[in-house]
Amino acid sequence: MKLQKIIALALAKGFSEVEVSYSRNSSVSFELFERKLEKNEISISSGLTIRGVYQGHISTVSTENISEKEFDVLLDRLKDSCLAITSNEPFLIFEGSPKYTKVSTKSFDFTSVSQSEKLDRAYKLNDLIVSKDKRIEKVEISYSEAKSESEMYNSKGLNLKKKKVYAYYVASAVIKDGEDSRDNYEYEVKSKDNDFNIANIAEELTYGLISQLHPQQIPSGEYAVLLDNRVVNDIVGAFFSMFSGYSAIRNLTLLKDKIGEKVFGDNITLIDDPFDSNSFSQESFDDEGVACQKRTLVEKGVLKTLFHNLKTSIMLKTEPTGHGFGGGVSFTNLLLTPGTTPLKELIASLKDGVYVTSLAGLHAGLNPVSGDFSGQVSGYKIENGSIAYPVSLLVLADNFITLLNKVEVLGNDVRRSLSGVASPSLLIKACKIAGK
Repeated sequence: MKLQKIIALALAKGFSEVEVSYSRNSSVSFELFERKLEKNEISISSGLTIRGVYQGHISTVSTENISEKEFDVLLDRLKDSCLAITSNEPFLIFEGSPKYTKVSTKSFDFTSVSQSEKLDRAYKLNDLIVSKDKRIEKVEISYSEAKSESEMYNSKGLNLKKKKVYAYYVASAVIKDGEDSRDNYEYEVKSKDNDFNIANIAEELTYGLISQLHPQQIPSGEYAVLLDNRVVNDIVGAFFSMFSGYSAIRNLTLLKDKIGEKVFGDNITLIDDPFDSNSFSQESFDDEGVACQKRTLVEKGVLKTLFHNLKTSIMLKTEPTGHGFGGGVSFTNLLLTPGTTPLKELIASLKDGVYVTSLAGLHAGLNPVSGDFSGQVSGYKIENGSIAYPVSLLVLADNFITLLNKVEVLGNDVRRSLSGVASPSLLIKACKIAGK
């Protein structure tokens, strides 16, 4: 598509600046429930977004009906939208960064694999899970693959392109034994190859199911707590807004004036690496055309920066950090730097503790301003360095900042979530747990 034509037409209509983004997206997804194919979808879409400045105001218009015949109509609507704006919020059509780091373009072409082969793998995964224990039921297997390509041009000479490709399987199931039932899920995501390890997915899923049967409640009290890496990912991701320039502008984060200060424990380092080769997604630039860079958010407990898009950087008189995604501020690949201790050694180091493997209701009990959170947890009671029995119906309440000041040991078992957060398991000095 000749996006430059839209720019020329907009300038002729009196726009002082204009930016055009075009995206093409395709996806394949299906779901099996108890070995029956319940969903099988192929989606192909494209979208056009135009941002324009007219008489000192900026607005945006988007459409999926992309036709050169519609360009005039779209630009007239954009002009009307600009004229209707009465606020004077800052804006910027970005001229481009001095340098853009090239990311790896190596990706697997998942369309080269037949749909029957993808389905066959899902059926095999289903059968592997069911074969582990006759009490397992309600097995659901889902598969998704996505490919997106985008281009961005503007009247200041910006000209950028990027592509993303990835696919993943997610398996979930329920196990029932008498009146007790437990559920669990497992997933694997790929971008550079098609070598899904379905045996590992089945093993991890079913171990979690079987080992959690017939949990007990423990007395309320203060316990040493080992947080599973999946739980840590959830907590870190849930509190990312504390590091956002938007939250600072609205006075919705305690970290607003803490840059350069020690906020977390000495062993806490958070890094956002858009070029992380271990991630299924790399970014050269954000949605506003700002170059992405590897940035240290927290270094040995010291807050080094907040993350910004163009708007927040102008309002807070700082530089944009390349985190303008989805119309707001977001991370790319956020890593809580791991330690060197294996999970087995973390468990073995506890005489009396709780290994938390699931945290439910986190967002309902979360205050992103204060950092307080609470949720129902389940996992295992640890006694004398070994897993003694499963536990459930417990409530963990703590504070994000306080929690990351109580970390005694970081594991080496980094796990990456589908949202892009990667964390190890964490051994916490003491947390209050409400039980029986």
